[in-house]
Amino acid sequence: PIQPTVLLYHKELYNEDNQQLPKKGIEHLLRENLSCNEISFSNIKTVRNNSIAITCRKEEDVQALLDKIENSESLNNVITARKPAKRHPSIIIYGIPDKTTNEEVQDSLRHHTGIGKDLKIRFKLRGRTQGTSHWVLETPSEEFKKTTSIKKLPINWSMHNIREFFHIKKCQKCHAYGHLFNSCKNIKPFCGFCGNRHPISQCRASIPCCINCNDENRRKGTKHRTDHTASSQFCTIYMKNIKTYKATRDY
Repeated sequence: PIQPTVLLYHKELYNEDNQQLPKKGIEHLLRENLSCNEISFSNIKTVRNNSIAITCRKEEDVQALLDKIENSESLNNVITARKPAKRHPSIIIYGIPDKTTNEEVQDSLRHHTGIGKDLKIRFKLRGRTQGTSHWVLETPSEEFKKTTSIKKLPINWSMHNIREFFHIKKCQKCHAYGHLFNSCKNIKPFCGFCGNRHPISQCRASIPCCINCNDENRRKGTKHRTDHTASSQFCTIYMKNIKTYKATRDY
């Protein structure tokens, strides 16, 4: 589950000569003005621009921290505190030829979905066939609903599947969620079909066993079905990750 979080930023302050005033570190300001024993939190880390993110144990702790900062003149004058904003969802358009221009894709989207503005390209993935790419685009709520409702998008007299893209990290070496292949700590790969310690290309099993569901059953005593591969869209662990991801998006 997503843990309640507060983001703390410096306010930009200037003197009478319009010169920016020096800033104290946010953690230093908190130590001067607020006891950490007043708030229950589980983690604190530095994020961009020397801001910090404080992860609380409960939503009530988030609100308590926001209230204490707002009611403290010495903190409220120099710190902006807020909850993280939800991000836009994304779509993926499959199999677009590499010679296709951004203008052609945007024109097709506007004409066939009725959206009124260009969509931001997040990145491109290598397509299944040579010379093609899958395009991942950021879609604000209204544009997301319009683009995902058509299922297929015509571009230059060719049809391309279109659906929601989930920004979820999953390792192709051990099949666990939360990290990618390059940062995996396992030396040997796990099989995405049977869950044993060998590459899937060497698997001789006839019955699938999901390594993720099986591992959670073993660790937590759950009773998830395991008769599917680690890449199955019906996997309980996959669906839990999708639910967590969707809670961070503004639909």
